Amino acid sequence: MSPVEPTREPTRDTVGFLRLPLAAKRRRARPLLVALRRVSRVALVAVPIAGLVAWTLTSPVFALDQITVEGLDRVEAGWVESALAPWHGSNLVSLDLVMVQGRLAGHRWIRSADVRKLLPDTLAVRVIEHRPQAVLRIEDAAFFLDQQGEVITELGGESEAGLLVVRERATGRPGAIAVRRRALELAGKLAAEPALAGLSVREIGSLGGGFRVELVGLGFSLYVLPETALENVRMLDLLLPQLRERLGSIAAVDLRYSRRIVVKTVAAVSGAPELG
Repeated sequence: MSPVEPTREPTRDTVGFLRLPLAAKRRRARPLLVALRRVSRVALVAVPIAGLVAWTLTSPVFALDQITVEGLDRVEAGWVESALAPWHGSNLVSLDLVMVQGRLAGHRWIRSADVRKLLPDTLAVRVIEHRPQAVLRIEDAAFFLDQQGEVITELGGESEAGLLVVRERATGRPGAIAVRRRALELAGKLAAEPALAGLSVREIGSLGGGFRVELVGLGFSLYVLPETALENVRMLDLLLPQLRERLGSIAAVDLRYSRRIVVKTVAAVSGAPELG
């Protein structure tokens, strides 16, 4: 038997000759191909969307064909139809609602308008009209007023039945709108005052720093300051039976003073203060 040679451990000298398996080589992604793939994916989505948008903006399916209007009282339906006629048949999707609202605001009685698109072919309009709170009378002219004291339009041939009358002596006076607003506020407070139950404010006009008030059913004029009007009216309510018994027919009662009441009888009515 031939001698068995002992197994040799690898040494530093022999390790260098051992060959290890090579790792699989990875392919590097080419930036241009990656970019082209991404662009193609986007294009597959964008092209149909662009086509849909173009169809929506040009298709007769979305042509404005019907206009529904609600909230009309003083505004004529024919006026609204005429004002919106230029948009009839135009594309509803691209319709500028701000322009539509601006056109409707040109009517004297329209305060604002809510406009909505009801696809495919309908425009829904809800009109909010001015609500007159009073009639402003300046000499021979008359105007409707809103709750802020702003002029809506001339009275013309329309009825003022049931509306408070606010009187002014001249147009263009500084602070006129603020004075009207105070007059409307005062009239509202007087109308709700229990001491004046059963009476209604018919007319109010500025008088220096106060107001002259005419109430239906009272029989005489009141001169008051907004700050003390309610308190003094309650006091007058307690004293009125005695005043009528002592003085007879009363033409006006001035409540603008803190410690006294000035009463004008019918005989002295010619000396009553004028509206300012």
